[in-house]
Amino acid sequence: MSSLVYGLDTVALSRKNENLLNSTQSTLVKSFMGLGKRHHHTKLLGALRIKEITSVIQDRTLESYYRAVNNYSPVRQLQLELLTKYVASGETVRGTMVDKLVMMGLCPIIAALHRPCKIHKTEEDGTIDSMRQLIQDENYIKPWSHEFALMLLLTKAL
Repeated sequence: MSSLVYGLDTVALSRKNENLLNSTQSTLVKSFMGLGKRHHHTKLLGALRIKEITSVIQDRTLESYYRAVNNYSPVRQLQLELLTKYVASGETVRGTMVDKLVMMGLCPIIAALHRPCKIHKTEEDGTIDSMRQLIQDENYIKPWSHEFALMLLLTKAL
Protein backbone atom coordinates (compact mmCIF):
# COMPACT_ATOMS: atom_id res chain seq x y z
CA MET A 1 0.00 0.00 0.00
CA SER A 2 2.95 2.31 0.53
CA SER A 3 3.56 2.66 -3.19
CA LEU A 4 -0.13 3.47 -3.75
CA VAL A 5 -0.04 6.48 -1.41
CA TYR A 6 3.58 7.61 -1.73
CA GLY A 7 3.74 11.40 -1.72
CA LEU A 8 -0.02 11.91 -1.41
CA ASP A 9 0.41 13.45 2.03
CA THR A 10 1.69 16.69 0.51
CA VAL A 11 -0.47 17.18 -2.59
CA ALA A 12 -4.07 18.28 -2.80
CA LEU A 13 -6.46 15.52 -3.84
CA SER A 14 -10.00 15.95 -5.02
CA ARG A 15 -12.77 13.82 -3.55
CA LYS A 16 -12.97 12.05 -6.93
CA ASN A 17 -9.27 11.08 -6.72
CA GLU A 18 -9.67 9.82 -3.14
CA ASN A 19 -12.65 7.71 -4.19
CA LEU A 20 -10.63 6.31 -7.09
CA LEU A 21 -7.80 5.37 -4.71
CA ASN A 22 -10.25 3.68 -2.32
CA SER A 23 -11.80 1.82 -5.24
CA THR A 24 -8.38 0.70 -6.46
CA GLN A 25 -7.47 -0.53 -2.99
CA SER A 26 -10.70 -2.50 -2.63
CA THR A 27 -10.32 -3.99 -6.10
CA LEU A 28 -6.77 -5.13 -5.31
CA VAL A 29 -7.76 -6.62 -1.95
CA LYS A 30 -10.74 -8.48 -3.39
CA SER A 31 -8.60 -9.71 -6.26
CA PHE A 32 -5.85 -11.20 -4.11
CA MET A 33 -8.48 -12.73 -1.80
CA GLY A 34 -10.15 -14.44 -4.77
CA LEU A 35 -13.39 -12.48 -4.53
CA GLY A 36 -15.39 -10.89 -7.33
CA LYS A 37 -15.88 -7.19 -7.86
CA ARG A 38 -19.47 -7.26 -6.57
CA HIS A 39 -18.38 -8.32 -3.08
CA HIS A 40 -18.28 -5.78 -0.24
CA HIS A 41 -14.85 -4.87 1.09
CA THR A 42 -15.30 -2.77 4.25
CA LYS A 43 -15.47 -5.68 6.70
CA LEU A 44 -12.84 -7.54 4.67
CA LEU A 45 -10.38 -4.69 5.16
CA GLY A 46 -11.11 -4.82 8.89
CA ALA A 47 -10.53 -8.58 8.97
CA LEU A 48 -7.18 -8.13 7.20
CA ARG A 49 -6.33 -5.14 9.43
CA ILE A 50 -5.84 -2.90 6.40
CA LYS A 51 -6.68 0.77 6.82
CA GLU A 52 -8.61 2.61 4.13
CA ILE A 53 -6.52 4.79 1.82
CA THR A 54 -8.13 8.05 2.98
CA SER A 55 -7.28 7.20 6.58
CA VAL A 56 -3.66 6.40 5.64
CA ILE A 57 -3.32 9.66 3.70
CA GLN A 58 -4.80 11.63 6.59
CA ASP A 59 -2.39 10.02 9.09
CA ARG A 60 0.61 10.67 6.83
CA THR A 61 -0.47 14.26 6.21
CA LEU A 62 -0.73 14.89 9.95
CA GLU A 63 2.71 13.34 10.54
CA SER A 64 4.32 15.30 7.68
CA TYR A 65 2.78 18.56 8.84
CA TYR A 66 3.86 17.98 12.43
CA ARG A 67 7.44 17.27 11.30
CA ALA A 68 7.46 20.29 8.97
CA VAL A 69 6.33 22.65 11.71
CA ASN A 70 8.51 21.26 14.51
CA ASN A 71 11.83 20.73 12.68
CA TYR A 72 14.05 23.75 12.11
CA SER A 73 14.19 24.22 8.35
CA PRO A 74 13.02 26.65 5.67
CA VAL A 75 9.85 24.58 5.35
CA ARG A 76 9.05 25.35 8.99
CA GLN A 77 9.09 29.09 8.34
CA LEU A 78 6.81 28.71 5.33
CA GLN A 79 4.36 26.47 7.21
CA LEU A 80 4.27 28.86 10.17
CA GLU A 81 3.54 31.82 7.89
CA LEU A 82 0.72 29.89 6.21
CA LEU A 83 -0.61 28.89 9.64
CA THR A 84 -0.45 32.51 10.79
CA LYS A 85 -2.44 33.61 7.74
CA TYR A 86 -5.03 30.95 8.48
CA VAL A 87 -5.34 31.96 12.15
CA ALA A 88 -5.50 35.69 11.37
CA SER A 89 -7.92 35.64 8.45
CA GLY A 90 -9.36 32.12 8.27
CA GLU A 91 -8.09 31.83 4.70
CA THR A 92 -5.79 29.19 3.30
CA VAL A 93 -3.57 29.15 0.24
CA ARG A 94 -4.91 26.54 -2.16
CA GLY A 95 -2.72 23.47 -2.54
CA THR A 96 -0.80 23.86 0.73
CA MET A 97 -0.71 21.40 3.61
CA VAL A 98 -2.70 23.84 5.77
CA ASP A 99 -5.39 23.92 3.09
CA LYS A 100 -5.35 20.12 2.89
CA LEU A 101 -5.78 19.80 6.66
CA VAL A 102 -8.68 22.26 6.65
CA MET A 103 -10.30 20.43 3.72
CA MET A 104 -10.02 17.17 5.72
CA GLY A 105 -11.86 18.83 8.58
CA LEU A 106 -8.81 18.96 10.85
CA CYS A 107 -7.46 21.88 12.82
CA PRO A 108 -3.95 22.89 11.63
CA ILE A 109 -3.15 24.42 15.03
CA ILE A 110 -3.77 21.14 16.84
CA ALA A 111 -1.91 19.26 14.08
CA ALA A 112 1.10 21.55 14.58
CA LEU A 113 1.18 21.24 18.37
CA HIS A 114 0.33 17.59 19.00
CA ARG A 115 2.18 14.58 17.64
CA PRO A 116 -0.23 12.32 15.76
CA CYS A 117 -1.16 9.10 17.56
CA LYS A 118 0.24 5.97 15.91
CA ILE A 119 -2.18 3.60 17.61
CA HIS A 120 -5.55 3.22 15.94
CA LYS A 121 -8.43 1.26 17.35
CA THR A 122 -10.14 -0.83 14.74
CA GLU A 123 -13.82 -1.56 14.77
CA GLU A 124 -14.29 -5.15 15.85
CA ASP A 125 -17.45 -7.18 15.57
CA GLY A 126 -18.47 -10.79 15.12
CA THR A 127 -18.42 -10.61 11.33
CA ILE A 128 -14.86 -9.30 11.23
CA ASP A 129 -13.75 -11.94 13.73
CA SER A 130 -15.43 -14.67 11.67
CA MET A 131 -13.79 -13.43 8.48
CA ARG A 132 -10.41 -13.29 10.16
CA GLN A 133 -10.80 -16.87 11.37
CA LEU A 134 -11.80 -18.05 7.88
CA ILE A 135 -8.85 -16.27 6.25
CA GLN A 136 -6.39 -17.88 8.67
CA ASP A 137 -7.71 -21.37 7.98
CA GLU A 138 -5.42 -23.52 5.84
CA ASN A 139 -8.29 -24.51 3.54
CA TYR A 140 -9.25 -20.93 2.62
CA ILE A 141 -6.99 -20.91 -0.45
CA LYS A 142 -8.94 -23.79 -2.00
CA PRO A 143 -11.84 -22.32 -4.00
CA TRP A 144 -14.04 -25.40 -3.33
CA SER A 145 -13.55 -25.32 0.45
CA HIS A 146 -16.29 -24.49 2.93
CA GLU A 147 -14.17 -21.65 4.33
CA PHE A 148 -13.91 -19.95 0.94
CA ALA A 149 -17.65 -20.46 0.30
CA LEU A 150 -18.46 -18.89 3.68
CA MET A 151 -16.24 -15.90 2.87
CA LEU A 152 -18.02 -15.48 -0.46
CA LEU A 153 -21.36 -15.47 1.34
CA LEU A 154 -20.19 -13.06 4.05
CA THR A 155 -18.78 -10.53 1.62
CA LYS A 156 -21.73 -10.82 -0.73
CA ALA A 157 -24.32 -10.27 2.03
CA LEU A 158 -22.75 -7.27 3.77
